[in-house]
Amino acid sequence: MQITKKIEAEILQVMDDYWGSYLRGDLQTWASYLPDDYRNIGSTKEEIWNSKKEIVDYTNSLYEQIVGMAELRNKKTQIIPYDPYLMVHELGDIYV
Repeated sequence: MQITKKIEAEILQVMDDYWGSYLRGDLQTWASYLPDDYRNIGSTKEEIWNSKKEIVDYTNSLYEQIVGMAELRNKKTQIIPYDPYLMVHELGDIYV
């Protein structure tokens, strides 16, 4: 799959909105990006979620600690084609 400048711009816009909505506390917009069968294995036992509902409920319980307190800096985004899919790899610093 060829990643055109247009596709790259669209992906970067979506990722900016994903993180922006999360950091603003706009959980309705943020959750709209998550599939119903969302799964996550994080770096701690508390960060293991087996559904969209679990991650949204968890985030609802702590988002007031994030809004206005956290900032994403030095983000680097790499878009990797795995035909017919794309993977977005992001690396950055979150300051709280």
